[in-house]
Amino acid sequence: MALKSLFDEFIPPNTIHLGIGAPSSDLLPVSLMREAAASCLTESNPSAFSSLQYGPELGDGDMLERLATFLAAEYGTPVDRQVDRQSCIALTSGASQSLANIASIFCHPSTTRHVLFQNPTYHHVFRTLRDAGYREDQFVGVPDDEEGMDIEGLRTWLEQQATIPTSNGHHPHRNTYLLYCVPTFANPDTTTLSHTRRQQLVQLAREYDILIVCDDVYDMLWYDASATVPPRLASYDEEGDERAVVISNGTFSKILGPGVRCGWMEARRSIIARVKKSGVYVSGGSPAHFVSLVLHHLLIPRDGKAMPLSKHLLHLRMSLSERLQALATAVQTDLVPLGCALYPNGKKPTGGYFVWIQLPPNVTTAMLSRELLVSINRGQGVKLMLSDVFWTPGTAPPGHFVRLCFAYYNAKDLVEGVQRLKNCIERCL
Repeated sequence: MALKSLFDEFIPPNTIHLGIGAPSSDLLPVSLMREAAASCLTESNPSAFSSLQYGPELGDGDMLERLATFLAAEYGTPVDRQVDRQSCIALTSGASQSLANIASIFCHPSTTRHVLFQNPTYHHVFRTLRDAGYREDQFVGVPDDEEGMDIEGLRTWLEQQATIPTSNGHHPHRNTYLLYCVPTFANPDTTTLSHTRRQQLVQLAREYDILIVCDDVYDMLWYDASATVPPRLASYDEEGDERAVVISNGTFSKILGPGVRCGWMEARRSIIARVKKSGVYVSGGSPAHFVSLVLHHLLIPRDGKAMPLSKHLLHLRMSLSERLQALATAVQTDLVPLGCALYPNGKKPTGGYFVWIQLPPNVTTAMLSRELLVSINRGQGVKLMLSDVFWTPGTAPPGHFVRLCFAYYNAKDLVEGVQRLKNCIERCL
């Protein structure tokens, strides 16, 4: 695939775009998907014709069972699943669509006081929530550190808010606050919310009527088996269904390919029951019904061994781990001597897609942006994501950072990209 066609963005020739948050073509399992699609559509498969029909609201029952088994194996904690009218899983057409749907079902700009964000956070989420009618003066950023969001700081802010009169109305089925976060291997700063803070956040959500939406899209992309990663936040939501406060937003985009446009929502049954009754699900049935039945064939163990998707995931982790190592080594060799620092603790991340680098004290993102343009004009270009876009509107960034992705390029190109970035930073000093 030509770079210039990706995301409809024009990339100048001989430019390495370290901002692209997508897998390279050689990581996309084309043959695996071809086999799965053929199996789905073979006439001997009872689901061949029903796969092109409207599907059950939450998804095909057998697919949900297979998905629950896969998630339990990969997460290391069980997924509570019943094949009846209530379930803990609903299929979606990806994490972005799912977030937009959640924002309309459980919250509303007239009754939800504020939308809270881990700060910094995934930048396109702001547009998604603006489209849903939320105003930027309702956006609040929650600073994070190497353990993730500052939960004590959030508690203090919520206590202050409780004393302030509001013109927002109240609705018994709309949450007072909506909180969006990426708890594990966060985009962009790679932090992981600690076990203690996960407990504290869920408790805080119950106290202040906060619905937490977790983009759990990187949880399975871990590269250091010795590193301890807490269970997904949804597994901490253990009280009765009526006090459910966490939705886990998952996707096949990062573990298969972004074009699949299929994901899942996992939560307590009371939450999923409301999703099932929502207009999108009642009108059209399960989102991505056909694709989900194709993916179903990747969740069936072959020859009594592993699921095809699990085998692919092992290959994906190995490949991405090698690329991360190459990128982190290049950063340590070429950028750290200039005054750059790997965030949050000077070490390479243990999972996800990105590295988050703090620029030298005297280099700003505005200065670097100009030099990046110069590099492109000279035919030795490098592009990346500057930190400005990741901060919640209205908040002042605590420093100047860049986000580099290691998923789209091979190790050689990653090293070359860092060398070009080094040249740009040197011209800023």
